[in-house]
Amino acid sequence: EFVRQIAGVHMIVRPRSARAYFKTRTDIHEFRMALPWVHRDDVSKRAEAMRSCERLLKKWTQSLRGHGGGHGRDAKEEADTDEGELRRILFQLGAHRSVMEVLLLPMRRVFTKKEGELDTAVDKERQELFDKCHEFVAALCEKHRTLQEFFFEHRQVLQAHLGIVGLPVAESLGALVKDHVLLVQASGEEYIRTLFGALR
Repeated sequence: EFVRQIAGVHMIVRPRSARAYFKTRTDIHEFRMALPWVHRDDVSKRAEAMRSCERLLKKWTQSLRGHGGGHGRDAKEEADTDEGELRRILFQLGAHRSVMEVLLLPMRRVFTKKEGELDTAVDKERQELFDKCHEFVAALCEKHRTLQEFFFEHRQVLQAHLGIVGLPVAESLGALVKDHVLLVQASGEEYIRTLFGALR
């Protein structure tokens, strides 16, 4: 446990890393401030919160995949921060826990009556937000065993979204066990069958 905690410590030694850290911390604060409004009845504030969360998730996902979406100074800072460093910063600041708060929200679906077709989400706005969440989870877990293990413990939350149009659940589920032999072994045949079934 001590070794796991030490592995999670992110030491900042470069000025550009410090800038990236504080910029990301500001972004995560904005994300967390928007979260309570994502499921409120106030239509205007809910829509604004949705836009903020989706924008930040898209930004982080693009940066984690080496396709930063910033402009001007933000673009330069993103270029100075490699994907691995950003992943460690996001982990240190608890971005994964904030995203899990979103994924724990209910997702109602309309069940299809035709074989071979996917279900549709009742709330299209929430479906679009969950889409960004699953993409972010897939990018965040890349080459980070601790994050893979965190989301693997919550895999049933992700699996609950299987079969809904527009949600890349197979991508996020696959990222949880990619190159992680222990999790592949722990997942068992049922998880593997679920994953391959989603990929079909």
